[in-house]
Amino acid sequence: MRAGEGNRGTISALAGFPAGGVPRKERGEPEAVVATLLFADVQGFSQLHAPELSRFVERFWQGVANLARPYRRDIAVRETWGDGLFFAILSVEAAGHLALELSELARDIAWRGAGPLRPLPLRIALHVGPVRLGLNPVTGLASCSGPDISHAARLEPKTPPGEVYASEAFAARTTQQRIRGFACHYVKELLWAKQCGRFPTYVVRRARRSRPILRVVRAEEEAELAGENRVKCG
Repeated sequence: MRAGEGNRGTISALAGFPAGGVPRKERGEPEAVVATLLFADVQGFSQLHAPELSRFVERFWQGVANLARPYRRDIAVRETWGDGLFFAILSVEAAGHLALELSELARDIAWRGAGPLRPLPLRIALHVGPVRLGLNPVTGLASCSGPDISHAARLEPKTPPGEVYASEAFAARTTQQRIRGFACHYVKELLWAKQCGRFPTYVVRRARRSRPILRVVRAEEEAELAGENRVKCG
């Protein structure tokens, strides 16, 4: 069960396929992997009016799509419904960084010109467990199944708005893989939703002096673009 290393072949196999999709298998059973399961929910979504909803879709969901793009080879499954978001990610490190970037997006996104629409904090939960990757026969899109998905979903409603909470399984993998850039800090044994039980729960925070991956990628892209423009102008 090494999410970051045991699935390298799967990650490589995703290259060249549409973002969020896995290769269609003409034969054989769905593929079993260990993945980080990310659930997110928008706090206050139900209070939005119709004009606000259209701006929400345009600004916020587009921002989520932009954030997910650099991790497309690690994301095996992506789903949205209303104000909910789900990712199955084949790298613990990628999942942690993406979760923090999503939280920062909801907190910092510029809503100028959006009328009454206000920043809407996210509740984000992370858990690591085995799933089976396959295709949803109704939608034809990538999907996954397994009891750990339900387990992960029970943590998100108990996460404070604006925070990223994680299970002990995710925290253990972070330590095991010596991941830098973020850390898991113990909160307490928390009663998860629907009387799922009490479990050790952690909050995920950026490590000091760490730089968000997306911002580094954007800085490099901007520098490259600036160089190309100087060549064209020269």
